[in-house]
Amino acid sequence: QTAAVCGILILDPSAQFCLLVKGPKKRSDWSFPKGKKRHLEEALVAALREVREETGLHVKSFLLPDTPPLQHTPYMAKQTWCVFIARGVPL
Repeated sequence: QTAAVCGILILDPSAQFCLLVKGPKKRSDWSFPKGKKRHLEEALVAALREVREETGLHVKSFLLPDTPPLQHTPYMAKQTWCVFIARGVPL
């Protein structure tokens, strides 16, 4: 069974820089804020929750309007990513 992972790519006003976070484990990689969706939780709600938990930021007002999330399943992964985009966040 694949896990749904939801997150938000957070861009500064110029869209030249994005916010990355490092996972809590010693060997964790840098990535955009994301995490597993809870049972019956909507993807956007999960993504916003993960951003708040990992960064303390509230980015709902910066989400690109009328833009569906990017859907991606990394090769050989047991996850499906659902990624929203927020632009104009002061970093």
